[in-house]
Amino acid sequence: MDKPLNDTKQKDTKVFEIVLIIVCWMIYSFAQLGRYSYSSNVSLVMDQYGVSKTVASLPTTLYFLAYGVGQIFIAFFCAKINRRVVLTISLLGSAISNIILFFGVDFELIKWIWIINGLCQATLWPTLLFTLRKGIHDKYKPFSAIMMSIASTGGMFLSYGLFAVMSIKPKNYVYSFLIAAAVLAFAAVVWFIVSGRLNNKAPYEDAETQQANNTNSEQNQSKEGKHKLLFVLLIFIEFSFVAYAVSGGLNSWVPVILKETYGFQDWVAILTSVLLPLFMLSVSFITTFAYKKAKGFVLPIVFAYILTTILLICAIFAINVSWIVLVVSFVLACISVGIVSNMTTVQVPLYMKGRFDAGFLAGVLNGTCYVGRAFSTYILAVLADKYEWEVSFGFLAGLAAISSILAVAFYFTNKKHGEKI
Repeated sequence: MDKPLNDTKQKDTKVFEIVLIIVCWMIYSFAQLGRYSYSSNVSLVMDQYGVSKTVASLPTTLYFLAYGVGQIFIAFFCAKINRRVVLTISLLGSAISNIILFFGVDFELIKWIWIINGLCQATLWPTLLFTLRKGIHDKYKPFSAIMMSIASTGGMFLSYGLFAVMSIKPKNYVYSFLIAAAVLAFAAVVWFIVSGRLNNKAPYEDAETQQANNTNSEQNQSKEGKHKLLFVLLIFIEFSFVAYAVSGGLNSWVPVILKETYGFQDWVAILTSVLLPLFMLSVSFITTFAYKKAKGFVLPIVFAYILTTILLICAIFAINVSWIVLVVSFVLACISVGIVSNMTTVQVPLYMKGRFDAGFLAGVLNGTCYVGRAFSTYILAVLADKYEWEVSFGFLAGLAAISSILAVAFYFTNKKHGEKI
């Protein structure tokens, strides 16, 4: 009689783990709507308020800065917070931020509202990755890695596609904020219901925590071991920062380039930029394949950064020549650099055991990504206002080139010491 009961319990645990992966995927996908509801309509905001690129970019810059710094902060407390309560409040806070913009406020207030939105959403990624690494069996980790990668890129595609439809009639773009608020509120309710069972359904948390503690204890006995771990972390932080500095800059300003340089209508420019997140849906599969083949993180990053540098240089020469070549270069560059960000923010937190806690890695690395995005969104706007778009994207190409050199040096240094990271 005991065996059927055990089988039932195992089946129930398996079902819950699959449901948990799907719910985490849904939450982060829906969060993108509340994240990009402003930036995807930035050209329309510029028209409505009569502000420059630099001024219009400020709310997005401050959002991603708050989002990135907030994630780094939450990374240190991820294992201790009440995930059920914190994520529910965060999702509702982001929904309220969007609904306020729907009803309309003075432009000066938008940046403050968007800072609050960024801080609310900062809890999501580290907490969700922590939940997945501790709450599901290893055999489901590849599936969860793919799903969470799709959550980011798929949610971005949904955001830009939906908001492009809203902007066919420019005055209707404000409904983007209403839709974002509705789906975020729905996600909050779903999370609150499902996460009620979470604390009782995390069978791998204690075992993995003990294993990580034992491994870290052995590695950290010497100062050399501590310095080595810190060095590895700093390298991945640099990779993460530049990855989103490049992809974030492209996603934020491609619609504006297409409108200003080629005279595209607002909805056409936004719809064309949907190609970026649409094609980036392939990144999760490419990264998973590359990680398995390379059996490490760094080698795929080496090739990705070298290719990104080449593609950005091609894009610079295409800006005033052909919008087709420009868009193709941007899409391929985003796919290439997306491999880097996917590797550091998904694969590393889920698979780098015995070095750092999953929530800590997810918070620090993903947070660094968005600090990079905040940095590039504003810097590109300043450069575009003062110079030409070629200068802006020449700056990104330079960042990618520096990261290429660093990645190559890091790879061969590890190889020389017989290590594979």
